[in-house]
Amino acid sequence: MKPGWESASRFRFALFIPLILTLFQLFTLRVWAQQFPGYLVITENSVFDLSPHAVYLADSSGKLTLSALWPEKHNQTFRPLSTVPDRKSNVHWLKITLRNGGLADSVFYANITFTDIIQLYEITPDGRIRSQLTGDLLPLSQRSVSIGQMSFVRLHLPHGQTRTYYLRLESSTAITRQFRTIALQSIQLYPRTAFEERFVHNRISQALFYGACLIMLLYNFFLMVVLRNRSYLFYVLYLLSLILFFASNNGYLAEWLLANHPRPDLYLRFLATPILLFFFLVFSLSFLQASNFSPRLRKLSGYILVALAGTVLLMLTGYWAAGRLVAVLLAILILLMVFVMALHAIRKGYSPAWYYLTANSILIAGGLAYALERIHGVSGSQLPQYGIQLGVVLELALFSLGLADSINLVRKELARKQLENERLHLQQEVELKLLAEKKNRELEQKVIERTTEIVAQNEEIQTQNEQLAQNYEELAAAQELIQSQNDVLLQLNQDLEARVKARTSELELTNAELQKAVAELDRFIYRTAHDIKGPLARLQGLTYVALMDITDESSRNYIEKLYAESVQLNAILSRLSAIHEIKNQELSHERIDFKILIDKILEEHLAGRNAGQFIPVEVSIRDATEYYTDPRLIRFILLNLLENALKFQKKKGDTPPLVAVRISSEPDSLILNITDNGIGIDAEDAPSIFDLFSRAARIHKTAGLGLYMTRLGVERLGGSIRLVPNAEQLTQFEVRLPKQVPVQKRIFSNGLPV
Repeated sequence: MKPGWESASRFRFALFIPLILTLFQLFTLRVWAQQFPGYLVITENSVFDLSPHAVYLADSSGKLTLSALWPEKHNQTFRPLSTVPDRKSNVHWLKITLRNGGLADSVFYANITFTDIIQLYEITPDGRIRSQLTGDLLPLSQRSVSIGQMSFVRLHLPHGQTRTYYLRLESSTAITRQFRTIALQSIQLYPRTAFEERFVHNRISQALFYGACLIMLLYNFFLMVVLRNRSYLFYVLYLLSLILFFASNNGYLAEWLLANHPRPDLYLRFLATPILLFFFLVFSLSFLQASNFSPRLRKLSGYILVALAGTVLLMLTGYWAAGRLVAVLLAILILLMVFVMALHAIRKGYSPAWYYLTANSILIAGGLAYALERIHGVSGSQLPQYGIQLGVVLELALFSLGLADSINLVRKELARKQLENERLHLQQEVELKLLAEKKNRELEQKVIERTTEIVAQNEEIQTQNEQLAQNYEELAAAQELIQSQNDVLLQLNQDLEARVKARTSELELTNAELQKAVAELDRFIYRTAHDIKGPLARLQGLTYVALMDITDESSRNYIEKLYAESVQLNAILSRLSAIHEIKNQELSHERIDFKILIDKILEEHLAGRNAGQFIPVEVSIRDATEYYTDPRLIRFILLNLLENALKFQKKKGDTPPLVAVRISSEPDSLILNITDNGIGIDAEDAPSIFDLFSRAARIHKTAGLGLYMTRLGVERLGGSIRLVPNAEQLTQFEVRLPKQVPVQKRIFSNGLPV
């Protein structure tokens, strides 16, 4: 149960009116800037807009300090806020100069909305610096002024003095970034008297308002329990959302419950609006009996309720500004729709709709009074400041009266229906008595007729029994025939099972022969590679000697190409041999010192790679001192991954090359992470990167065996390897190995070449 006009009024105050004020502020900002070109002179006890008198500096690095800006080193870099502030920077500096020209009080308060961290630096006439800290991300206990509604800083400006203030504004979260322009252009200054009237003295009236809301909540909750009426349930839910809405936007929720949780408090300020609209619409549909009086609008309301739920999800995913705009539009639509539904109900004679229409009209009037007072800043009394609260209280009272009237209508309708039911009941008793007499006479006649039929049917049943006996004999003969056929089918099934077993044996034999052939092919490749290495080594030696003797440039070019091809062929043969040994070598179980192992790999095998370009290798080892596995395979895995990381670096790039090795431990696993910022791996190549002769290998003109062999080694150790996707365009391989390595009893040739 929830008043939609409170929602609309509160909405305008929290969402709609800030949009109007922002447009009004942007329109008048230039005029004010011309009136006060240098600094603001304070001559009266009223609220001042500081935006026309402030200049800003965008700190894109976020590392500027006050010493870099004062005294007056970068004055030329500050720009007026009448220009559009730089939205890409998370940090902005504001410079404001104030002069107390007419007030004896030296204490002032300035507030900036939608800012995570605010650091104030106050420059005194003698050159001293005072600082304060506040902001939406700080708990109330850490803020310079502990007011839950807004973030304030306290300024000390004695009469007749002029002081300069620097404010460092940091906004890095989704909410504050989306409302950064509004935050920078909505800085207000309150003299102490105006501040206390607005945020301190009105707490008694606010307490009366919340007390009235809680009394209405408890009263209607009691009625809901006693009457078990669904409208009261919706009304109680509306009251809860209404209290949440006001308490969050007035800062009392932060002060009472969320003093140490500022971010959830700021989220609730935004989320309370669509939540309030949701329960207001649900209550309105029940109160106005939209299903009876406005069925089409009732159907449209279902879509709006879904849209409100979607608005909450939109805000929770980070689109706070878009969610607020959608909520404003939905609020306007809901207000128009419920007014139309109320008019439909009144036209059809539903008197409680008058209470609904009057209650929301009062709330809108209170909201308009508050809005006008906020826009013009002048009021003859304090009444307009509390227009919304007064409107809400009167609205809730009228809603309660309307619900009572609705219950009375229901009771009157029930009493009328009860009398009508009693009259119909008496009439039915008379009609039933006459009907019973008629039916008795008809029943006697039917009994006589039925007795005659039964005698005839008995004779027919006797004849049918004789026929059934004959049919039973025929069924017995048919059953014997079916049994004989079942015996034949059973024999056929046994023959079929025998054939299946024979075929299964043939398949098992074929599979064993196929595995034997694969093993023989594996050994053939290994032996062939081993046999070719001898002639290939001699060929390399001859070409090396030829290069020493031949002086003809053309001949040397051919010999060098021949030598390079032989080196590449030797590498391929070594990898083919390594594949065989990965699959068949016997695993050992030794303690691994990863620091010594990685240093040795970098020193022995990777020194000199990428000549002319220094590539640092960052190594981080954590909780991996007691790990046992096969040292040759783990060395082979690390070497292959490091070779790839160093080999496929960018020739030229904006960022320096980097290779990082991170080794960590989990309760059951060891994790190896090798990361580089090289040329990367295309998304379409990623699924097949660990396959033999992959597409990526063909593109880069490599043998395509490195990552395939790495995967074989990892799987031999009982682990897994994957390419980790990330948004930073880095290439990251993650290897997970179990703490207890499964030892396979297969003994083959010598150790693994690397």
